[in-house]
Amino acid sequence: MGFWGSVLGALIDSRNRLSLSRLQLMAWTIVVLSLFGITSPFLIGASEGAVSLPQYPWEIWALLGITIGTPPLSGLILVSKSGQAPQPNAERSIRDDPDATNVGRVEVNLDPNGWSFLDLFRGEEVSNRDEIDISRFQYFVITIILLMVFIGLIGTELWSLRAGQDWDIWAKTKSYPTLNETFIGLLALSHGGYLGMKLLAKPDVKPGG
Repeated sequence: MGFWGSVLGALIDSRNRLSLSRLQLMAWTIVVLSLFGITSPFLIGASEGAVSLPQYPWEIWALLGITIGTPPLSGLILVSKSGQAPQPNAERSIRDDPDATNVGRVEVNLDPNGWSFLDLFRGEEVSNRDEIDISRFQYFVITIILLMVFIGLIGTELWSLRAGQDWDIWAKTKSYPTLNETFIGLLALSHGGYLGMKLLAKPDVKPGG
């Protein structure tokens, strides 16, 4: 599969599932580092020998901290869940599935190529693996919305630059979109809700389910 196979491989975790937290981390990393990669060479070239890099405000660092911190925290929660005994009905149901097994309460896909884009929304535990997890759904939707807003703000800033002097001033003083508390608050709330719901114990499936 070449390049795209390598990208998908980076998004598939040790359970042979497509990882939502890895997907959002890759998306934000590409967007933010692309902006850094565009402005940094320009500043270095325009600084006449003095090293000058973009000066990012606390909002950008908060964005990076939240998005980078979520995948390891999510992994720690799954490690904790893998040491817990699964619910009886859920355990019986997964025994009948030849393509999956469980490690504690966590579902593991036995087929390395059995991942699905539905993994982004399905529950990760034995008891909710066939259900849409609302916390994952909101996490995905809010991430997409905030990414679109972020990219839109960058586009608006760049579109307003006309002369070379405008580019120079923008790159030196404002080479980032203006984010406010609402943006960071929504980001933090979405990630916090995703991690908080992952911590909660899931109810057992109904007998025969």
